Amino acid sequence: MTGARLAIKKETTLMPADTTLQIFIGNTVRVKQYLLNEHSTLKSNELYTSFQRNNLVFYAPENVHLLYGVCRFFEQQFGASYIDGEELNVPQQQEARLKEFTEVLAPTFAYRQAYFPASRDYNYMNFHGLQQFEEIWSVWGHKLDKILAADPKNGGTSEQLFALRNAKRNHLQYCFSSEALYQSLSRGIEILYARNEDLTHFNIAPNDNGIVCGCEQCISQNQGTQHASNSVARLLNRLAKRFPNLTFTTLAYYTTLHPTSVPLANNVVVMLSTIDEAKGVPLSASTGFTNTLKAWNAVCKRIYIWDYCVQYTNFNDPFPNLPVLQQDLQYFKKMKVQGVFEHGSEDYYSLFGDLKSYVLAKWFWNPDLNYDSLKKTFFQQAYPKCGAELLEFLTKVEAKQSGKIKLDIYGNMRHSLAYLSMEEIQHLLALLHEKQELATGWEKVKLKHIRASLLYDLLELKRMQGYATNGCFKHLGREVLMEETLAPWLQELATTNRVYTETKETFAKYVEYWRSYIEPVSGLNIAATKEIRINKPDDNHTGTTPEKALTDGVFGFHDYAAGYVVYDNRPLEIELPSKDFKEGKLLKLNFLQSPRHHLFFPSSFYCIAILEDGTEIELIARGINQPDTEFTGKYELEIPLEFKNYKALKVVLMPATRDIITDGSNKNPGIACDELIIL
Repeated sequence: MTGARLAIKKETTLMPADTTLQIFIGNTVRVKQYLLNEHSTLKSNELYTSFQRNNLVFYAPENVHLLYGVCRFFEQQFGASYIDGEELNVPQQQEARLKEFTEVLAPTFAYRQAYFPASRDYNYMNFHGLQQFEEIWSVWGHKLDKILAADPKNGGTSEQLFALRNAKRNHLQYCFSSEALYQSLSRGIEILYARNEDLTHFNIAPNDNGIVCGCEQCISQNQGTQHASNSVARLLNRLAKRFPNLTFTTLAYYTTLHPTSVPLANNVVVMLSTIDEAKGVPLSASTGFTNTLKAWNAVCKRIYIWDYCVQYTNFNDPFPNLPVLQQDLQYFKKMKVQGVFEHGSEDYYSLFGDLKSYVLAKWFWNPDLNYDSLKKTFFQQAYPKCGAELLEFLTKVEAKQSGKIKLDIYGNMRHSLAYLSMEEIQHLLALLHEKQELATGWEKVKLKHIRASLLYDLLELKRMQGYATNGCFKHLGREVLMEETLAPWLQELATTNRVYTETKETFAKYVEYWRSYIEPVSGLNIAATKEIRINKPDDNHTGTTPEKALTDGVFGFHDYAAGYVVYDNRPLEIELPSKDFKEGKLLKLNFLQSPRHHLFFPSSFYCIAILEDGTEIELIARGINQPDTEFTGKYELEIPLEFKNYKALKVVLMPATRDIITDGSNKNPGIACDELIIL
């Protein structure tokens, strides 16, 4: 910072009354003297920093806290910064002057992680006093197979390890009351811990599905097959007793969300998932979540929260939840939560993810710090050329959301219309275009990412408007054409080939979807903007009424969350009135198949003629549909039409049969349809 070189000396050679500046870091004799004299009761998680009588002292029992203490000192005293993706920045100055001070600081949460790209940078993590699960967990998430594979006796292959369902062993889930599972996990843990004794945490949780073992012992422990919490808790306690020097974590999620009635050992941690809770509104307002948290608190002394803070179907959405996240962290503190894992965009870029990573890091230590001040500081440091413009844009977005609009981590741009506008995005893009030429280094790189995200959001807003004003289509007489202004946006986006969803979709693939499903629509479509009748769907991801859902021009891509009407194990019935469609000869329907979400193409279809008096006559036009059931993607079905003198035609599409579900789930096969075209 000043260019001065510091001499390193043995502590025993220093005089206690030395008048020169002396810096002591870690567990030194001088530090012990200070602590004995001033803070003899310093707790194991506290950080001690002091400048008294020319002695600058840093001490913390935990290394991550010690490193953070040093970084915090330079950040607060001299304006040092370490922004996402940047090198450490310490303002150069001729001299450094300090006033005497003493600070004892403890983090609000013992475990702190904001899972964004910056969490891969150890220097960033140390600067902000954060942690990584890779640093302490030998096994994280749904990875029991990793422990079992380490068992030299069976490598996780014994049939007795797996759940019993319908008198058969199901390899998609485990039997948590099985003695074989306990013994195999014990052997695997011994092997993995011996390989790396720094990794002291093991996560013991069911695989990510709804299967619960139906063996006699599991049913007895869990009072049925709806929840696995009790059998998992008993297994955890056995492992915790066998390995008292290790920490065992589990997930309160899916089949284990229901609180166990079994008190958990002191070296067991429960990570409570918020995945089923609305985002953007305070968790404290959810009676169900509060009751669940209290119930887990009653049986476990250490509760961590697994929270979610981006939209996983679109990392480009600003997802303005930071003001409410502060309230949530304050609520977690009040409820004695000891750790928080904020699940962001993982290793991938997300719009304003760098801001979220920075602000969350500050709040993990003190959730009462002023958000506006943190936000302003961040944009000044991270975007010196255009931070003011970005700050103004985000502040407007947050003001519209205002902690009252529910955010969906698997939402679409229909949900974002509440706080995003095309006009404001285009205004910001114009401002950034002017400023981008002045930016240098990492700021220039990040501005390119921001521009790509904003272009994507614009295109999505256009797509989700369909045939409506400001949508992606325009009408010329009876023809439908794609707006010509969109072509250059698509072209620019194609040059930034970046992942933008949890499923690792890329911008290049997104542009390909436009060219596959929207550009070819140009031409005559009798059905465009016309009202039809469909039976009420289970989910409507088009944002309009069922009467308009299949003719609003909102074409879906490979993500069922945008543009589709979804039917759960029910037929889709489409009624076409002859007065509007009598010229039609061919019906084209698009369906999405996504086995992961239990969505499949229709198995069969048939037509019904509706006469003027309401009588229904089934026509001979019955078809069997046999697409590839392993395929994930879209499928177009063509059905010939002949209206004659009918009042209307009804097209009925039947869902796949139950046996198509192969993952052991209790879910039913569904149908997802986006648009119909009539030629």
